[in-house]
Amino acid sequence: GSAIAQVYKHIILPLATSRDKETQIIWGIRDFIHRFNRHPEGMWLAETAVDIESLELMAKHNIKFTILAPRQAKAFRKTGDETWSAVDKTPIDTRRPYLFRLPSGNSIVLFFYDGVISQGVAFDGLLNDGKKFAERLVQSLDESSEPELAHIATDGETYGHHHKQGDMALAFCLDYIERNKICKLTNYAHFLSKHQPTYE
Repeated sequence: GSAIAQVYKHIILPLATSRDKETQIIWGIRDFIHRFNRHPEGMWLAETAVDIESLELMAKHNIKFTILAPRQAKAFRKTGDETWSAVDKTPIDTRRPYLFRLPSGNSIVLFFYDGVISQGVAFDGLLNDGKKFAERLVQSLDESSEPELAHIATDGETYGHHHKQGDMALAFCLDYIERNKICKLTNYAHFLSKHQPTYE
């Protein structure tokens, strides 16, 4: 399913105590199970605020992935490579998932959303035209042989509150992509079930 869990309250996890971090994660999982009758695969963190301990706790509670801002990455490499690429010199490719190996030996997958398109939706009028929105998402993909994911992160109130009829533009965007078979619509969990990370 497309739904993911979230920490129970709009709490900035890195500012919380260890006990409160774990409580927020557990309550978020239990709330999700109550609503969807299944364990969540992913979890949204308020403001995408994160620290290593929060990732460790999510992995401990069988959360497979979370979504972060591209500016939160420090470096990346292809699995098996010795050399890391610093993101201040080589921007992170938001079209692929990354495996984050935790100090405990556990791991969690990180998706970094497309910040430019997200800004376009929130502040630059991309929701004024559902077709342009769809085209902008599709243009972010290339002819790579690697599977790619175009994805953004925006506030829910963007669609109708901040941008009147923004929900209609989003609906048109998704329908336009699906109807014209431009690319395949998916979600994080499904994408991850088909394409395990090859970068970390």
